[in-house]
Amino acid sequence: MISTRPLSIARSATAVCLAMFMSVPAARAQNHKQPPAAAPSQPASSTSGPIMQWHMEKKTDALSGEVSTQPSSLKFIAGADGKLQGMVSAKAYCSRNGVSVFFLADVSAGDPKPSFPWYSDASRGDDEQITDVRIRVDDRSVHVAQGFPDVEGHQVYTNTLGLLFYEPHTAQRAVDDQTNRVTTGLPALDGLVAGVAKQAAQSNVQTWQSSAAGPLSDLVSARSIRVELPVTTFDPKPVLDLNPQDPVLHKFVIDCNAKFTR
Repeated sequence: MISTRPLSIARSATAVCLAMFMSVPAARAQNHKQPPAAAPSQPASSTSGPIMQWHMEKKTDALSGEVSTQPSSLKFIAGADGKLQGMVSAKAYCSRNGVSVFFLADVSAGDPKPSFPWYSDASRGDDEQITDVRIRVDDRSVHVAQGFPDVEGHQVYTNTLGLLFYEPHTAQRAVDDQTNRVTTGLPALDGLVAGVAKQAAQSNVQTWQSSAAGPLSDLVSARSIRVELPVTTFDPKPVLDLNPQDPVLHKFVIDCNAKFTR
């Protein structure tokens, strides 16, 4: 199922109501991702401009009652004529692989549904969808990363885009896992095969690292991480700064990073 996910936002000063989209069935159904509970009101200064300002958003699982909190941010996106063309929300998540930042693009009712230019990469699997995202960390050269959509079960949300800032030990775990899975059943050959498998695994990991947003250390120490979001219906494409030294995001990243350095 391929879908787009809508976002509901309350704004404190001037009410900006953006209606939610209905689902559209396809080979893999495409609909807007259902929004979380209404986001807290935010001043216009925090929702305009390219620099993201973060707050902690709490979510309670309706079934288990489990409470989770993630850094969240919201930006209203102006078009070339200065008029509102949509909005982008972002959330950060800590996982065993590092920190992922997910963007969600949405528009008002009646406007073309936003998405990203997804394509398939055979090396990642037949159903794997990726898109190219231009990123610049501080004053370094532009890096082209590969973003991925949010997936829940068989539902793929095409108006979401995730970027991974990987924890360095993830690479070694991937090499070890791939190497250990290769056995011939003949001890005399296993050493040779394992060596070949390790070389292949290391090559795969290097490719994977180069296609990620960057190492987790970038989120820890960089002053600026600018991301050009290739939303298909937005013109011009929004360029947002993750603002990694924002106190809320920075504390979250430092706490996540600490899990890997203990």
